[in-house]
Amino acid sequence: MQPISQTDQYITPSSHKMWLSKIIPTFVFYVRMINAILRCAYLGRKDQLKGHNYSWQSWRMLRAMEAAGGKFQIDGLDHIRNLDGPVVFVANHMSTLETFTLPGIIRPFRDMTFIVKESLTHYPIFKHVMNAQGPIAVKRINAREDLKIIMTKGVEKLKNGTSIVVFPQTTRMQQFDPSQFNTIGVKLAARAGVSVIPIALRTDAWEIGRLMKDYGPVDNTKPIYFVFGKPIHVEGNGKEAQKNVVAFIQKHMEAWFGREGIVRTDNR
Repeated sequence: MQPISQTDQYITPSSHKMWLSKIIPTFVFYVRMINAILRCAYLGRKDQLKGHNYSWQSWRMLRAMEAAGGKFQIDGLDHIRNLDGPVVFVANHMSTLETFTLPGIIRPFRDMTFIVKESLTHYPIFKHVMNAQGPIAVKRINAREDLKIIMTKGVEKLKNGTSIVVFPQTTRMQQFDPSQFNTIGVKLAARAGVSVIPIALRTDAWEIGRLMKDYGPVDNTKPIYFVFGKPIHVEGNGKEAQKNVVAFIQKHMEAWFGREGIVRTDNR
């Protein structure tokens, strides 16, 4: 059974809201999320967290948020469905939710992996989930060394048909700051000779935690959006492609949050 339908859009059915989500949405989410992670870790240790199985387990993360009252709208699925080869997905980064759910959205159509901090591949339990994706791990200590790893391993994976998800921001941010949105995704696409697909997302329904940044409360009054853009061909030095990626994300962030959703760097 394929989680994503054959249409260009997915919207959370109203029937997915549980009565408990009105009272304790955070509790409902974490109970289901932890169960899904433990199941994924078990499959990962057994080397069974692959392909369709991985996409289905990731989709359970999305269902966990829906059970807590979260409402998803995912647009532009045809841009993934109609691809004839691997691409570099370039997205803004707001919460852990996109890391958990993007495989469930993309993998039904394309094999994919992430560029991640190396520390994530060593976390207890979660390491079995992350390593099952065959991620490109960087230490974020030496930028030059990280770039070398990304370009070498990234090109190899793209040449072998695996698409790569890149979060160019230095950290998760509730606003979109173009000055903090580096060009690594476009550079990788240019080196491998593939296109870039921008992803604009809003996932602040899973808020940043005070004690543990990755695990904050759930606010199910906030809508959740994923929008996939058309493939962008990278030409020359990639400046035009980077400009188009930033413009795509910025346009949607402004639509969702207004001008306060954008960090202005040009005094406008």
